Amino acid sequence: MKWRDVLELKEKVDKSNFMDEYLKWGSWLNRAYKSSPTHRGDISKVVIVGMGGSGITGDIIKYYLEYEYDIDIHVYKDWRIPRHKLQGSILIAISFSGNTIETIKALEESLNHIDLNTVYIVTTDGTLEKMGLEKGLKTVKIDRALAPRAGLAQLVGSTIKILRDVVGETLDNEVARISSALENDAKRYYIDNKDNRAFNIAFHIWGRYPIFYGTSRSYPVLARAKAMVNENAKLSGYYQVYPEGYHNEIEIFDEQIDPVLLPLIIRWDDEEDIFRPLKEFLEEKEIEYYEIPVQGKSYLEYVLRAILLLDMASIYLAYLTRRDPLPTKAINNVKGRMRIE
Repeated sequence: MKWRDVLELKEKVDKSNFMDEYLKWGSWLNRAYKSSPTHRGDISKVVIVGMGGSGITGDIIKYYLEYEYDIDIHVYKDWRIPRHKLQGSILIAISFSGNTIETIKALEESLNHIDLNTVYIVTTDGTLEKMGLEKGLKTVKIDRALAPRAGLAQLVGSTIKILRDVVGETLDNEVARISSALENDAKRYYIDNKDNRAFNIAFHIWGRYPIFYGTSRSYPVLARAKAMVNENAKLSGYYQVYPEGYHNEIEIFDEQIDPVLLPLIIRWDDEEDIFRPLKEFLEEKEIEYYEIPVQGKSYLEYVLRAILLLDMASIYLAYLTRRDPLPTKAINNVKGRMRIE
């Protein structure tokens, strides 16, 4: 395929210029962080509730803070939150649209069991914003995007700012640095640049069934990559965490190997030893795999840069399969059938 064909595909299928949303991620992250409040007081327990990209935001915050700081974080992607988890916690309800039915229900049920001064809402609009105004809850409004999944940078920026005191003043410089890195990465992966990393990943996946592999600290990246292949490219895919995969997943490559499967190994620089047995085994079996090393000076930078890379790859994959990445007809169909009783 010639590059002019890719350019023509963008013009033909991406009527809303959805890929262009990623050029804004750096500025969106920075602006959301600067314009959001910080919780003042004890922060030892946090509960985050949200679905889809909002839920991934919770995962990012959990893995970023919980392993490095003295803080207990629970993420719920459901209609309910266990009451005992709310006691003494900060509750952050995240919904880009403000109309996510599961998040609304979970928040409603939680308000009778928590100090309202410790409740935050992160949204653009909708029912959640109205709830915040009616009940006097701290509501953080973020910029709109063409789709909720494109708003991840704002969600992360606002949520981490609420918990800024856990990290301290160094977080200000870290977010500024990451914002600049995201801006530069998006330009490098944009369609103006031939043979960029995001397109190369999409090209390798094209016609295959992707399996995203990574360690537990890469879980938010793996879950997001799978979700964006679903939402943007409208294709199947899944993920597995290692070393857990050595105890189950690896067996699928023993006999009758499906040539459609494509393992994609997403790793940090210091994770070569973890994946060496996997790579050696795949090479002995002559199974093609694709390795995606991602760098970052901090966990938050690593995760956001990896997500941006793989998000943009999923949009290129939509182009290659001649699909408009923006609409999510099946999701909207099912959401329209859901009701709060």
